[in-house]
Amino acid sequence: MTFSGESATVAQAITLRGVDEFIDDGDQTVPLTLRVLADSDPAFAALAPSVRQVTNLDNDTAGLAFALTGPRSILEGESTAFALNLLSQPTAPVTLNLRAALRPPGQPSDLTFAVLPLTLTIDPLKWQTAAAVMLNTQDNFRINGTQLVDVSIVSIASTDGLYASQTAAPIDVEVRDRGVLRAEPIPLDRSALFLFMLVALSAAFTLNSRRRIV
Repeated sequence: MTFSGESATVAQAITLRGVDEFIDDGDQTVPLTLRVLADSDPAFAALAPSVRQVTNLDNDTAGLAFALTGPRSILEGESTAFALNLLSQPTAPVTLNLRAALRPPGQPSDLTFAVLPLTLTIDPLKWQTAAAVMLNTQDNFRINGTQLVDVSIVSIASTDGLYASQTAAPIDVEVRDRGVLRAEPIPLDRSALFLFMLVALSAAFTLNSRRRIV
């Protein structure tokens, strides 16, 4: 900035604008130094630099958002979905290991299920993209009641210490038993059905003929 002539005593504004970089790196102190150029009026050029300290407040906080995006209650044989987000940009890749566990008193034979993927890695440049997680179940054709499955993040690995120490609460999903015994129909084409009826009628005719002879 330049001061000259009659405007020398008119204040000029200095703006220091912070740039959001989305990383949780805490509040930062920024020194703002104002010095007079050497080729200025000698009376001012001899002035010592003036320094002001400005604090740049960080508005980013490291954290995990693990949420259910599909139904919390499903039928055996159905699936449901989750979304996993980072709340700030990490300084290194973040690898998360997931697990699905049947809540007691459920037994392994009561429900067939799987969480996918078991491991996922979030790149710092893609931290704003939600990672999809699925819980899949299968119908085991047994009557064993409603089961609860807890889906959780069991471990996190990253050289970003703020994310390596993160945790998230598990999410429970209710899996309802279909609850009925079912007989699957056997498909028959028309020619097979006709042949079956022909054999049945022939057997009935033969049996009736024998009764008459006796």
